[in-house]
Amino acid sequence: MIQFADPKEWWLELSPQAQATAAAQSQRLSTPANRRRAYLNALGLNAVLDWIREDVPAARSLPPIQLPMVWEVVNGTVIQLDTIRLVLIPTETIDNAELEVPQEWVDHPNWAGDYFLAVQVKPESGWVRIWGYATHQDLKSIGHYDATDRTYSLDSEHLTQDLNAFWLTTQFCGTEQTQTAITPLPELPDIQAEQLIQ
Repeated sequence: MIQFADPKEWWLELSPQAQATAAAQSQRLSTPANRRRAYLNALGLNAVLDWIREDVPAARSLPPIQLPMVWEVVNGTVIQLDTIRLVLIPTETIDNAELEVPQEWVDHPNWAGDYFLAVQVKPESGWVRIWGYATHQDLKSIGHYDATDRTYSLDSEHLTQDLNAFWLTTQFCGTEQTQTAITPLPELPDIQAEQLIQ
């Protein structure tokens, strides 16, 4: 169910069942901080994916078995709409000053998204709010890269905050250029890979 505080934003209700499912999904992670990150990601993903599937039944996320591995190391998750990749970046903060995206979702050729959605998750209030979005091109061209924490950030003034426009764009302009060129990753020699695994 959607609630409209601002008709340009999407507000999705979190059921107690959705919260219980997300809590169960997050218990497999190694630390309390990682479990919290996984919990917020699962809440955001499940709410948004259920809602999108009402219009796009073929929408999908990463296989559930892969999600804990992703959330162990990085915030965010992906929803695939045919050829369009949406990356949800959830946070609990109420400060909507910027969207902060881990580098993996921007620079890794197999992970990079087309659109990045700013998602606020409030489990205790029972809702998920999507308040803005940016394209890969936006993050690379006008975003700020912080090498210390390996994130791209984009001030809220540079985000598109009309989610209705987003939905129309993805449905009717699917061929719009959203990504800049991504440099392929260098090949990792087998010996080095074995050393890293050990």
